[in-house]
Amino acid sequence: MSDVPIETLVEHLLAAKRSLSTMTAVVRANEICTTALHAYEESVVLNAETEYLRRGMANQLSVLARVKRSLNRTYDAGKKEFKQLIRMMDAADARMQATTATLRERIVQPEFREGENDGVQRSLLDFVADERVSEVVKALKASVKELQKGCRSDPAARRAQCLHLGVIAEQESHVSDLEPITSQDRADMVKIVVEDASEVEVVVHEINERLAAMENEFSLLGREANHIRRVYAGTQDAFRVLEDIGGKLVIYGAIFTKLEEMDRLREFYQGYAGAYERLILEVDRRRAVEDRVQAIWRKARESVDRLAQEDLQQRENFMQDIGEYIPTDLWPGMNASMKRWEIRPVAEEGMDPQRSTPALSRSVVEGAKARLGAGLSR
Repeated sequence: MSDVPIETLVEHLLAAKRSLSTMTAVVRANEICTTALHAYEESVVLNAETEYLRRGMANQLSVLARVKRSLNRTYDAGKKEFKQLIRMMDAADARMQATTATLRERIVQPEFREGENDGVQRSLLDFVADERVSEVVKALKASVKELQKGCRSDPAARRAQCLHLGVIAEQESHVSDLEPITSQDRADMVKIVVEDASEVEVVVHEINERLAAMENEFSLLGREANHIRRVYAGTQDAFRVLEDIGGKLVIYGAIFTKLEEMDRLREFYQGYAGAYERLILEVDRRRAVEDRVQAIWRKARESVDRLAQEDLQQRENFMQDIGEYIPTDLWPGMNASMKRWEIRPVAEEGMDPQRSTPALSRSVVEGAKARLGAGLSR
């Protein structure tokens, strides 16, 4: 065994080098095992999260399944509903604009603004706060703009988690100082090389076969992990769709609430305009009552003045006939004048007694009657 030809030793050396090259396969196998472990752990986590989301969305998913079966009909109905909503908003805005225009055109009669000498004409709209109308219109426009936005997914939310793949452990070689070997040691070494040389090819072939099998299994595992990731991403997308649907329902509710508020404002403005017309009629009625009262008092005053004149004449006649016979101290009030009666307006506390109800022209009163009869057609 000690006289092994040098050619044989060279062949054994080359075989040993080929066996050393299998270290790359071993390192690759270690990478596959580490990556497979990470993929398996990630798959378990994603499966758990997906199952949790699916349990939470069980009812919503059943609803979505029913919606999916009539998707086209629902889509068409949704488009019609959105168009109808826009038409409703336009109609409400048009009605509100017409009402505010009516208030803007109705100039307050100057008789109602005694004491103001600025000479500026004021309309009914100047006496109400119309900022609320602008706020409602802005809120409606903002809600419609939000509805028109498409679902935009966040790229960051779609990003898969980075995997830290195969860390290769560094190997440290602890080689002792070389010492001269004996011929016996050399003979033993050669014997081991010769005996193991025949097994090198078999072991290398087996390692390569195992590596190929691991590569195939790793490919299958990778595809399964990717499938699990896609299922998880799809579940997240469905969950976001549900959130988006819920958000849109809230927006629809807000729009209808604002439309109702605009209708209430419009009704208030219409009632305000009608109340102003009724105020004109009420002022005319009060002025007529005051005129009748003044006419009654005027007639009464004329009657009282006539009686006072007659009484004065009778007193003078009486004094001429018997005045010289009756002592003046017999009745101190004998020569006194008749008691005077005076009628004057008395106002309630805090009111000006000299201020009377304004007198409106007949054209203003008749115009108010016509507008009330026509139902505020202007």
